[in-house]
Amino acid sequence: SLSSAVIITLLLFLIYKRRKLTECRYDLFLKNVDLPQKEESIGNSASHVPPEESENDSRCLAETFDKVKDFLSHRPEVFDPAFSIDMMSELSGIPIRIISRAINRYAGKNFSLFVGDYRIREACRILIEADPDGRPTIEAVAEKVGYRSRSHFSRTFKAVTGLTTTEFIRQPQTGSSVSPRR
Repeated sequence: SLSSAVIITLLLFLIYKRRKLTECRYDLFLKNVDLPQKEESIGNSASHVPPEESENDSRCLAETFDKVKDFLSHRPEVFDPAFSIDMMSELSGIPIRIISRAINRYAGKNFSLFVGDYRIREACRILIEADPDGRPTIEAVAEKVGYRSRSHFSRTFKAVTGLTTTEFIRQPQTGSSVSPRR
């Protein structure tokens, strides 16, 4: 009976700790929801410049990265399921390899992952701002931000936020909000 009480107490403690960790991850996500994770590293990028890359090339990549972020923040095409680096290059006039190099350099990820971050931030904004009684379905949110399948959206959502969509929706809203992307 004593061992049962200890086991139950331990299980309750573990459940409590998991809930607190999830809340902490959610709060951290909300604080950073408007900023791609490594954007702020641009100012310190000189230490990461490969020796064969000139200062002019580095400046050009930083400017390109700023243009890419601006494009993704203000263009509805980002939420088209067919949106690709080819489409962005065509619409922005920036060569594909330059877009790719800038994102790899300053975000530390590839184009698809970087666009996925923008799409998931928009999905979070929609979910946070939705009236709980009239909240759109996960399928509707996924479609609105450019995902054809709920499963792909859910995997990406979990990878970006650390939470499932259900966990995210159930989190208490702390008054933080996500600024609109468009």
